Formats: sequence, C-alpha cells, structure tokens
Amino acid sequence: MTLEILKRWNTKEIKGEDGDEKKNELLALHNPGGIKIITPKCIVPINAQCSEDQRSLLLQLKNTLEFDSEYSTKLVQWNHHNKDCCLWEGITCSKAGHVTGLDLSGEFIYGGIDNSSSLFSLRFLQSLNLAYNYFNHTQIPSAFINLTSLTYLNLSYSVFGGQIPIELSQLTRLVTLDLSAFNTYLFPDIPLLKLENPNLNMFVQNLTQLTELYLDGVEMSAQGYDWGQPIASWLPNLRVLSLSNCYLSGPIDSSLLKLQFLSVIRLNDNHLNGALPGKIFHSQTLQILDLSYNAELKGSLPEFPQNGKLTELAYLDLSDNMFTGAMPWLQMSKYLTHIDLSYNNLSGPFSFTQFEGFVNLAYIDLQYNSFTGRIPPSLFGLPSLKQLLLSNNHFDGSLPEIPNASSSMLETLDLEGNKLEGEIPSSFFDLKSLIVLYLSSNNLNGTIQLENFQKLGNLTTLDLSYNNLSIETGGNHSGVYSFPQITTLKLASCKLRNFPDLKNQTELSELDLSDNQIGGEIPNWIWKVGNGRKLPLPPDTAFYVDYSSNYFSSSIPVGIGNNIRFASLFSVANNNLTGTIPISISNASYLNVLDMSNNSLSGPIPLCLIEWSHGALEALNLGTNRLSGNLSGTFQKSCALKSLDLHDNQIEGKVPESISNCTSLEVLNLGNNQINDTFPCFLNNSTNLRILVYIEIQHVSWRH
Repeated sequence: MTLEILKRWNTKEIKGEDGDEKKNELLALHNPGGIKIITPKCIVPINAQCSEDQRSLLLQLKNTLEFDSEYSTKLVQWNHHNKDCCLWEGITCSKAGHVTGLDLSGEFIYGGIDNSSSLFSLRFLQSLNLAYNYFNHTQIPSAFINLTSLTYLNLSYSVFGGQIPIELSQLTRLVTLDLSAFNTYLFPDIPLLKLENPNLNMFVQNLTQLTELYLDGVEMSAQGYDWGQPIASWLPNLRVLSLSNCYLSGPIDSSLLKLQFLSVIRLNDNHLNGALPGKIFHSQTLQILDLSYNAELKGSLPEFPQNGKLTELAYLDLSDNMFTGAMPWLQMSKYLTHIDLSYNNLSGPFSFTQFEGFVNLAYIDLQYNSFTGRIPPSLFGLPSLKQLLLSNNHFDGSLPEIPNASSSMLETLDLEGNKLEGEIPSSFFDLKSLIVLYLSSNNLNGTIQLENFQKLGNLTTLDLSYNNLSIETGGNHSGVYSFPQITTLKLASCKLRNFPDLKNQTELSELDLSDNQIGGEIPNWIWKVGNGRKLPLPPDTAFYVDYSSNYFSSSIPVGIGNNIRFASLFSVANNNLTGTIPISISNASYLNVLDMSNNSLSGPIPLCLIEWSHGALEALNLGTNRLSGNLSGTFQKSCALKSLDLHDNQIEGKVPESISNCTSLEVLNLGNNQINDTFPCFLNNSTNLRILVYIEIQHVSWRH
C-alpha cells in the first residue's frame, strides 16, 4: 500500500486563531514532496433528522465499498439500527436532513469506486473527503460531475491513477481541491495520476472560485508559461498553490506575481530552472515558500524587502538548488519557524545580529554551503530553536558559550566538517534536551572526560571524531554506561587509551573507536553490546521497509505488524532470522510485497497469509526456510497475488483448490517441499500463470 499514517488522520486537526483549519505537515520521515493533512472548511453540524432516502444511499455506499473493519472508525459504525444518519461518524446534515458533508478519510477503503456508486446520488454534498484510502490505481470516476454543490473535494493520497477526468472541472463552486498523489520517487511502481488531456489550462478555467489547489504528485510535464499563466489568469483568489513533484520545468513564470492573496507556494521537487523572480519576496501575504529540490534554480537570492513586505513568512525552504551569493537578510520576517537553505553554493560571513529577534525559529538548516567566519552567538540564544544544522561549511573561530543552556530547547546540533577550533564550551554539557551532537572533522582541542556527557540524559548520538581532542574514559568502570539510549558513538582519532565501558548499552548500533591509542585485550563484552544483529523495529510511520541481505540473527519481533501497518514493502530476505512468522503481520494490510525468504524461520505459515483479504498483496516469498505444516485456509476471491514462492521448506498436505481465486497469479513455486497431492488441474484456467514449479515434491502423483 501507499498510505501514510491513516490512524493519525482522525486526530490531527489544528485550528488557527481565525478558526480556519491549518495544514499539518507530516515530517516524521524525509519526503521531499511533502506529505500534508488538510481538513475541510467547517460545516457546522445542525440538529436534523436525516431523510430516509439519504440514509438508504449511505447504507448502499457502505455495502459497495470494501474497507478494513478492524481499522475503520466511521463506516464500521453505520448500520440499520441507528435511524438518524445525521448522527453517524463522518456525516454532516442540513436542517432539511440532507447530507451536506461526508468525511471518509483514512477509512482503509481499498478497491475501486465506479460511476454507478450511490455516492454520486448524494446531490446535496458540499464537502467530500476520501483522502488516505486505497482505490487501487483506478481512474477518478467521471460521475463526480453530479455533485454540483461541492465546495470542498479532497481525494489526496488515495492511489487513484490515470488521467484526471475533465468532469471535475465542471464543479464550478469548488473552493478547495486536493488531488495530491504519493511521491513517485518513493513509490515508483504506482501509475501516475496525470493532467495532460485535459491539461492544466483546460482544467482550471471554470474553477474560478478556487482558493486552495493541491496537485502534488500529479504529472503535468508543463513549461513555466504553460502552468503559470493559467493559474494567474483563471484563479485570481488563490491562496494556496501546491504543485510539488509535478514534472514542471522552465523558469518560474512572473505571472504568478499577479496573485495578490497567495500565502502558500509549494513548487518543490520539479525541474524548474533559471533565477527567481525578485518580486516573489515582495508579498505581504506569503507564509510558506518551498522551492527545494529544483537542481537548476540558480543565481543570487533576491534582496528581501525591508519596507513592511514579507512580514508573514513562517516557512522558507530553498534547499538542494544552485543558489549563490550571501545569506539573505530576513529581519522583517519575525514569524519564521523554519529556514532551510542547505545544499546550495551560498557564501560569505553572517552578521552577528542576523538572527536576533526570531523568537519562533525552531529549525535552521544551512548545511553544505560555503559560509565563512564565526558562528553568531545569537544563533544559540534563540528560545525556540530545536534543530541547528551548519555542517560542511567554512566556519572558523571558537564555539561561543550558550546562554541559559539548561533551559535551551536544542535537540540536534550539527557542526561537523568546519574549521572550528578551541575547547568545547562547558555550557554544551548543560543542553538537557540535546539528542544529537555532531562535532567531528573540525580543529577542536582540549581534554574531555567522557563522563561529562552523562549529564545529557537524552543524548542518543555523539560524534567527536577527527579533531585534536583527547578523550579520557576514567577507567573500566566509567564511560557512557549511564546514557540510557545511546545508539551511535563515534570517537575516531580521539587519543583514547582505554575502551569506554559500554556493557549496558543495549541500543548501541554504531560504534567507531578507530585511529586511537587503545592497548591490551579486547574486552569480551564488546561482542555482546548493542543491537547489531537484532532486527530493529521501524517507526510506525514507515511505508517502505527493506532489511534484506544483512546479518540479523534474531527472531522477528512479535509486534512487527503494528510497525509496518502502512508499509507497501517489507523485506527481511537473506538474513539468519529464526523463530516463527508473527501473526501480527496481518496488521500490515497494505503490503504489496512481503519477502522473508532465505532465513531459518520455522513453524506453520500463519493462516492470515493464506486468507489475506486486504486485496493489496501481490508478491509473497517465504522460500528457503524451515516452515512446516499444511497450507490450511482459503485463498480469498479478493486475492491479488501475482507471485507466490514457498519453495524449499517442509510444507505438507495438499494445495488448496482456492488458490485458483488468485486469478492474477503469474509465478507459483512450491518446489522441494513434502506436499502429497496430484497435479493442481484447477490451475488450468489460470490464464496469467507463466511459471509453475511443482516438481521436486516428495510424494506428488500425476493424474490426467
């Protein structure tokens, strides 16, 4: 599957001071295209009894949709017993009992939706949200044209594919339209959602009421003039323009400057080139500007105005481009929370007052540029700062003391790869919130007791390598034993004479003690420290998990299914894993590929893998293990398997005839097992089957 954090969808609703719902960025993992959650413009619930025809249409809709009842929080509660559908979850009604709002976002819907659906008979709908579901690459139905009262339509991240139908452009009352699709870099196997015929110009010319347009991940392949001019001409009230990863090219068309109300511009992950239009920074309404990952955007950054313009800017990302020149002066933008200018060719020193007064600034990333001079002390004094990334520049001089370090919110400090010198200030050891500290590859000097870092109780990553530091461990019973969760420790070339005591570091996964002066025997405990051979649990937001071809020798964690419930791929192939396949794997209901081959897994194949009913699993490889027992269970009619590989195990019994329900099956490998069965003649009608390995079975008999 390609869904992102569905369960959080229903709990993330953040309102601004003016009552409008703001957009909530999901940045748990790096996604250049940006994943967002938006909520519809509020339709105030009214005490009304729903009409019988509306109730009937909703129940028809429920009965025709395929969804996972285990995770559904709305559809699963709709039933005949509750007569008033206006009280159902996800439903909003008018005074007359007509359904005006329908929110089925994150309902784990899978399969398609066709033009005959009762959804398109809900003619009074003003707001419709089907985001974060799985419509299995089907085309957006043209029957949306029937919902002429819609002002809000959100079909984002629901895995539609193909051409966006022209019928959507006839919904002339739309104020918000979101058709965003998943980033094709992360999900290369998903067919693109396209806006080519009709093109953007044809599509938006009737949507003149739009104030928010999200088409992230929709392929347009348009030059600057071809997308800039239509937007500026037909959408005069536009406040939000989000076109990341749309295959846009050419320079940014200056016609966009005509849009007086723009507050959000996201054009990241495209192929834009040339210089920035200088007046783009003269807006009085601009709050978010993201032009990152356009490798041919270049030239000096324009002068930021000092005359009352750009006062609302809160988020600025110009990373991964080819901009040159000095750091822009941003003093007018006091609401800034996020600045990312990393991976450019910016240069020059900073003014010591350049960052003063930014009380909301939480994230600064200036890595991989050519900035010089001293790091302004004002940077470390920003009260809201959590992430400060200045690595791989040419900063020199000594590190400043951090005022009020014990109350600092700083969590990540990355200064590696500069020309910093002198001792590490004592205030650094008072940064109680610090989680990650990179100081490697500088000219820092002095003697440091490793025990000093024990005061940083949240520290998980420490890198002091390749300086002129002398690190002292204080003997065999000192070191980093009191760090509760240290995962990465790099002390290369730190003049160490003894092994730091790491006995209790069960979470340590990366250790570098190279190029030191350690003598004597290697302690026995060093081979037991850390989790290097233990299969790590991925974050529960992960949607692509590949642990293949390593040396993991543990069992698969019992609850792994809860951590990959949104994953499209999970592979632990080519390791030394033992134990059984956890039943929790059934929670990973959006897997396209599950590969556990070439391990030493034992026990029966879980029934849930045979009776997989989620309709997304296309490849299942459990070959070359020690799995045993019968292939019990029934392959469902919704089976989407294209490849099933169970070869080289100890599987017994017969092949279930229900495997013929897997009508898309192209590869079936059951070789080298202990199956006692006749040739599966019921597969004769499997027109897609290309490879069948049914030999090397110990007790097979062939009958015609």
